[in-house]
Amino acid sequence: MILDNFKFASDRNKFTRGEIYLNDDYSINHGNAAGREFFANISNTSICELAQPSVKAEFKTFLDELPKNGKGRIITILNDRYDEAHLMDISASWFMLSEPHYKLKITDICSIYECFDRDTESLWKYRIFLSMMQDYLFDYDCTSGMLSIYYYLGNRSMRFFYNSLDDFQAILVNDAGSDEKLAETAVSICKRIKNCTMDFEDTIVSGFLSKNHEQQKFKVHARFNNSDNFSPKVHGMITLLSDNEDELPYFMTKSGMDSATGLLNKRALIEYTRKILSNSNPDTDSHYMILIDIDNFKNINDTYGHAVGDKAISIVANAISDSLMNLGMAGRYGGDEFYIFTEDINDEESLRYLLRNIRGYVLDRAKDQLDIENLTLSMGISKYPELGTSYEDLLEYADRAVYIAKEKGKNRYIIYRPEMHDRKPASSAKGGRIMTNYDEESRIMNEAIKNLFLKKADKIAEDVRRIRKAFDLDCIDIYFRDSAANADAGAAMKLRYSSGTYAGMLKAETFLSSPKYMELFDDNGLNILGSHLNLKLCAPEVYAALDKVGCMTLIQKVKFGDDSEPEFFISFCKMNRSQKWSNAEINYLTMYSDLIYEVLKKER
Repeated sequence: MILDNFKFASDRNKFTRGEIYLNDDYSINHGNAAGREFFANISNTSICELAQPSVKAEFKTFLDELPKNGKGRIITILNDRYDEAHLMDISASWFMLSEPHYKLKITDICSIYECFDRDTESLWKYRIFLSMMQDYLFDYDCTSGMLSIYYYLGNRSMRFFYNSLDDFQAILVNDAGSDEKLAETAVSICKRIKNCTMDFEDTIVSGFLSKNHEQQKFKVHARFNNSDNFSPKVHGMITLLSDNEDELPYFMTKSGMDSATGLLNKRALIEYTRKILSNSNPDTDSHYMILIDIDNFKNINDTYGHAVGDKAISIVANAISDSLMNLGMAGRYGGDEFYIFTEDINDEESLRYLLRNIRGYVLDRAKDQLDIENLTLSMGISKYPELGTSYEDLLEYADRAVYIAKEKGKNRYIIYRPEMHDRKPASSAKGGRIMTNYDEESRIMNEAIKNLFLKKADKIAEDVRRIRKAFDLDCIDIYFRDSAANADAGAAMKLRYSSGTYAGMLKAETFLSSPKYMELFDDNGLNILGSHLNLKLCAPEVYAALDKVGCMTLIQKVKFGDDSEPEFFISFCKMNRSQKWSNAEINYLTMYSDLIYEVLKKER
């Protein structure tokens, strides 16, 4: 589509969607309220004349070729009554009941995003309302004959029953037993649902909602919805009329909710997790258990007061709920600790996306609402079935991972991996955490350093890979000039060793060619970044390169030759996560950088 230079619509004729009806010659006959407001006093005008010149022929051809009794769709540009242009998504169909001949559903693409935001806000509001109610909902698809019964828990829809309406009727009739009146009522309810009765209400007694299949009395209220935008369905609500809360699982009751956050409490979380695990297949299913601690929460309370501390807890709870949506269940595990158990996240990339969303939400809201710059989280993750199939096994490894995150400097997430993190555990007196008496990072680094001293050059590539995994890095790149002569001739550095998914994506020249960026290195040639936001002003070209690949955290070391030209450059990078480096990480990686430089220098 070729767009002319046209003036976009202003706020004086805001339009989202509407309907108009056309005569056989494409002139406008009438429309609904939105359509009439949009086109106003231009009835009997051909709609083709309202199209922008560059799309007029295409639009007319679309209408000419619209199949009889069929439908079509096109994106084009129409002018409103103020001669201002709107980019329109138009669904057209034949209107055969009487004159006129065409029905057009018109949506303004530019304004639909604003409408989407409003609808999303409303959606979440009603999900919260539904989560506060202890009622079941259902919908019957009139086309497929399938009935879905579900409830809302933690703002998430949980499907309880999905089968044909005939099967549901058989369950109700079977529960009625010898009581013919109850059986007749059950058949009557299902018949009215199947016949799409506009609005009805009735009561029935059955045990299908009880975990012990004990008889319960409930009210059924249903309404038929035949909107043009959706397939015809019957929607309804099932309300328990007797005091049946004792029959429900604890996590579905109001007692299972944490009053401060609206999330599940610890007991409910444990019960829910065990229920999901008991129904999971280790050969096909995948779950993540995530433990979350607010970093330095005691300091927040001491510095800003308990009211701010309570608000911080609320911000974290909202961040988790808004980010998780329908991917799992979340709750407050106790104090400043939170818990997530995922059901619909099957790969690590999706998991990392979720965790980054939670952290970004918390940082933004804390800064805006509390004026706190450093509200950060430490998160530990274990995976089913790789690390266990029980709640207790997964909790142990998730708890270890949180401790490792704290040990590494906080403000990070650790996905527990046995090959990286398995250590001999010893009980700790502090907070029940798992302490360690063997440091995997130290062991890997000691072996790598030993290989350098023994001049085992063939081991360097493998050592780089192991260091990357031990320190939870996404990539390590090592650049070196082959000789002093080449350096004098202005030869570029060569990538000597590289490891990781993003290996080699950020060239040494990206950093070394920026004088402003080089000023960030200290007298020892070391540069450490916990984020790169400050680069936007001082070195925008480097900022753009880092932002493009999502590099947020790095340690870099540069060495200069006798001619003051860089001859060695090493970069340790973490992608898509803004984290602090611990002193141990900085010392280990800096020491290894110095040693590998000496080895490479002697080799040339």
